Amino acid sequence: MKRARQKIFLRGIKNAYMLTKKNNKKALRQNNFEDIPEGLSDAIMARISHEQRLKIFKIRIAFLAVFSFAAFMALIPALEELQSEILKSGFLQFMSLVISDSAIVAAYWKDFAFSILESFPIFGTLAVLGLVLALISFMKIILNDINFIFTPTLKNNAP
Repeated sequence: MKRARQKIFLRGIKNAYMLTKKNNKKALRQNNFEDIPEGLSDAIMARISHEQRLKIFKIRIAFLAVFSFAAFMALIPALEELQSEILKSGFLQFMSLVISDSAIVAAYWKDFAFSILESFPIFGTLAVLGLVLALISFMKIILNDINFIFTPTLKNNAP
């Protein structure tokens, strides 16, 4: 009895896949579904496609959550590296000259600009900015996917 129900259910699913716009008449002739309401096949196919997209979005959210966590954890050592580079390079001392002796900085601005450029911690800054950009990108994609998952079905299937 249970096996027969499963066969009927599976046959119904198979028939639902056959009810596309191209094969609609063929499926109706094959299964004698003359009393199918108008638009049912479109609704079934739309729902199937929606469920497939939901599954993809959920998997993508899981992967991106792992990558976001990894980027966040990598951000901590990158910030420590940036801090140590700033302290080692003397960048803060040059920047403090702008506040304390701005007249000297204005007089020798070309030399001062080159000194600032030479002491700027490029590697640490690029590492931190890259990780922050990755985190922002991952979060944007995750929030868009979550928005898709929790919006009503009719809105998601609209062209």
